Amino acid sequence: MPFSSCRNSLRHSLLILFLFASPLALPTVASAQTPAPSNSTATVQGFQLSPGKRAEAISYRHKTYWLYAITTLYTAFLLVLFLRLRVAPRLRNWAERVSSRRFVQLLLFAPPLILLFVLLLSPTDVYSQWLSLRYGQSVQSWGSWMRDWTQIQILVALFGAILVGVLFWALRRSPRRWWFYFWAAAVPIFFFAVFLEPLLIDPLFYEYEPLEKTHPELVATIDKLLAHAGLPIPHSHIFLMKASVKTNSLDAYVTGFGASKRLVLFDTIIAAERGDVILHTLGHEMGHYVLNHEWISFAVFAPAFLGVLYAVYRIFLWSLARWGPALDIRSASDWAALPLLLLIIFVLTFLLTPVSNGFSRWEEHEADRYGLEVIHGVTPNPGEVASQAFQLEGETNLADPAPPEFVRIWLFDHPPTNDRIIFCRTYNPWSPGQKPKYVQ
Repeated sequence: MPFSSCRNSLRHSLLILFLFASPLALPTVASAQTPAPSNSTATVQGFQLSPGKRAEAISYRHKTYWLYAITTLYTAFLLVLFLRLRVAPRLRNWAERVSSRRFVQLLLFAPPLILLFVLLLSPTDVYSQWLSLRYGQSVQSWGSWMRDWTQIQILVALFGAILVGVLFWALRRSPRRWWFYFWAAAVPIFFFAVFLEPLLIDPLFYEYEPLEKTHPELVATIDKLLAHAGLPIPHSHIFLMKASVKTNSLDAYVTGFGASKRLVLFDTIIAAERGDVILHTLGHEMGHYVLNHEWISFAVFAPAFLGVLYAVYRIFLWSLARWGPALDIRSASDWAALPLLLLIIFVLTFLLTPVSNGFSRWEEHEADRYGLEVIHGVTPNPGEVASQAFQLEGETNLADPAPPEFVRIWLFDHPPTNDRIIFCRTYNPWSPGQKPKYVQ
């Protein structure tokens, strides 16, 4: 599967189990764009596609929007079905017959329940891969995709079992304060998981190598940009990912914390963005790195997570009082309560999706701004260089040229390509004598 889909699938599954909370809203890209200089009267050109490519991009993206909607409804339906059919109570009864030890019961209850759930969700994953192949985003064989998908589900089941164990330990310790105890235990676990992801999880799906091994000229360019910004990134933290064996998508990203923090470039984007075109891509990812966006996200996530857990606790108490006996749930700490908890979590995280994505769009927008500032003076026209990169990426990745406003707010964790190109072509704090925000 395409790497972004693989990572998103794994993280989405783990974060649902983790009771991931969306942070408070921050200004979206639409309200944060810098206007064109006042002496400019010409219309700024945004994302352009030929009629055929435009129709293809709209067709692909609209299918992915419908897939999101169907997957969301289907997930909620499955959780309700699990409750109505008493799937968890039946599995709980079997686990209790086998052993009276809670740890053994956990191993007999959580992984089978999680695996059953993801297996029932698998048709949506299969269709997503088919769609990626149909529109040329993926080049991964079905056998390779199935191996990746299986590994993801095993990781979800193992990590999910740990989280379920911590959750029910907290529920047994204190039925009224479990939300706080779980938060106190889960946040360090989440931090540790993100730290380990680039070291242990990502290499299961793709091959990585130091960028300077095959592209020393790019590392030299990064060093030049870093010297301009007065900030260092060790060469040991800059990697090439061999994405072309599975995807045609152009991408780059920053991942990890502390010693595991790294900047990663797809080999596809290096091959596609020749010459100065790749400068803003490098600057954008450097922005994520040097602006410590992962730490900012964590700082926002932790207190918001606590607030959402408290909301889950209140709704859970009310739900147990109303439907607990009818659903064969004995108490808050009963294993059979897990699907009810997950349903509450799922609904809350769904409702908070626009807020979470708004925060992500803000981070991406600021990384775009940093990228423009750090390449200013390195290339004659940073705005045009950045626009060419976004144009190329949008064409290759079949970006939606004009996403509906509701879709943009609800689903986009990056600013729309058209908005990014317009921003790059209009952001110019140097011309009127203003000071850049990040790189002086």
